[in-house]
Amino acid sequence: MMARQKRRSFGYRRNALSLLELTLTMALLGLIVMGAYSFDLASRKFLRSSERSIRVLNELTFLVEHMQKNVLLGIGDAVSAGNEAIRVTTEPNGLLKVAIRQDAVDPATGTYTPWDYTDDHVALYVFNPSNDDLSDGGIAYPSHSITFDGETIVRNLTEVSLSADAFGGGLALDVVVLRYDPHKAVHPRDNPQAIIVNQSFHSLSQSLS
Repeated sequence: MMARQKRRSFGYRRNALSLLELTLTMALLGLIVMGAYSFDLASRKFLRSSERSIRVLNELTFLVEHMQKNVLLGIGDAVSAGNEAIRVTTEPNGLLKVAIRQDAVDPATGTYTPWDYTDDHVALYVFNPSNDDLSDGGIAYPSHSITFDGETIVRNLTEVSLSADAFGGGLALDVVVLRYDPHKAVHPRDNPQAIIVNQSFHSLSQSLS
């Protein structure tokens, strides 16, 4: 008997994708790629914003702790003109100066001399609010910066308002504003800023006689 060849009308297996299937596959892949790219972009923006905010906060915190430490070391006489523990002045060129009198060690005895103001060291903070670099006494003061004894310690300050309590030997940070880029408008994500208001410190040694 001759075997009859059977033709299959159904169940035909195709080895290639149709145009519609190929189009749908490419569209799905495109959506996945676009979603991954959008997530990566959003993550990068969030990371950049967080890094800038943390940097601003860290720099402002460093400044406050730096000034507090030196104010605590202040020594002076509240009723003796010129011997105040803390003195705040604004120079004609716009520089804001904070002078903190600190006791020095007598090299002969190796002890401090709180009764002798002639050998004291004066720690000096200088804030330059100008958009330009300034110089005073041969020392350069970069724009929007605070220096300590001639060394720049913090930059990007947009506003600093300080006042001294001569009787109590204290220093008040009325307003201190630090911005990521002081030359641009503040922006919560791209250009964050940190503000301190009404923060005060007092020296541990202040004579009233």
